[in-house]
Amino acid sequence: RSMPRSPSPSPPAGQPSTASDAGDAVKAIYVFANEKGGMTDINRGKINEIIAQLSQSSAYTAKLLKSDRRVDETVALLQQKLQLSDEGARRSAAAVVARQVAALEASRRADRCCAVIDF
Repeated sequence: RSMPRSPSPSPPAGQPSTASDAGDAVKAIYVFANEKGGMTDINRGKINEIIAQLSQSSAYTAKLLKSDRRVDETVALLQQKLQLSDEGARRSAAAVVARQVAALEASRRADRCCAVIDF
């Protein structure tokens, strides 16, 4: 039988805990760091680590990481509420959402078009 591992100390607020986490954070918050055409044979992990190292003291990065943490906390709270809700409450909420979707679909304008051209 193995002993449970004690939790490792958490990193300072706003900083990822591992290089992998840093790379994931960079990929999530820096859109310009995402893959572009012709980047299939590039070491993305190394690039993400470099971007994370160079931008770790940036106020912009701190703001984005804080926002990302808030979103994660909100998602966790909503998942917890979903687990605690009973089947009747879920059906009732689903019916409310279905009515809202139907109302939005009925009010949708189909007489306009939007095109995005990316060079």
